[in-house]
Amino acid sequence: MKNKRFGVSELTLNAMFMAITIVLSLVPFLGMISIGVLSITTMHIPVIVAGIVLGWKGGLINGIFFGLASMYIAATRPVGLLDVLFVNPIVAVLPRALFGLSVGLLSDGLKRITRNNVVSSSITAVVSTLLHAVFVLSILYFVAMSSTDAAILEAMPSNVWIFLGSIASLNTALEVGIAVLIGVPVSLAIQHAQSNR
Repeated sequence: MKNKRFGVSELTLNAMFMAITIVLSLVPFLGMISIGVLSITTMHIPVIVAGIVLGWKGGLINGIFFGLASMYIAATRPVGLLDVLFVNPIVAVLPRALFGLSVGLLSDGLKRITRNNVVSSSITAVVSTLLHAVFVLSILYFVAMSSTDAAILEAMPSNVWIFLGSIASLNTALEVGIAVLIGVPVSLAIQHAQSNR
């Protein structure tokens, strides 16, 4: 009976994280905040929480859902020049699936190393957000460089490292801060609630 309860709990939590992702993607400037050339996301937080609480399967499922939601945003309300590239599932879904998987694997690995949930959750939030930036921006760069659109090609630097460094510095620092400030306490609260059942 315990396995059935865990299955229902896991299903319920996945549905909750997906519902949060839907809200973040439907409300403009809530899930994707565009300020000039910066595009800061908060949509990675449900994926981080899912990976920490549910492991790699929950992270992967919610990462794929995050990618699909970002495709929807790119198709319905693109803001920047490169946003049109996020209609491509290779740019929108693949890096988010890798991100979700990495959150779960990283969290599971850190839980084996330390019993301190605050430490393992914080490290997971920071490292996985950095990985998210690397996955998305590196795939975006190579897809953009193979584009036939002159405006996109003109906007791209000739070196992937310049591209990663210029966009990732401020963007990723803000996303890391958001992940730690919101994702860590939420995941700890859910884990605490699960352990008290």
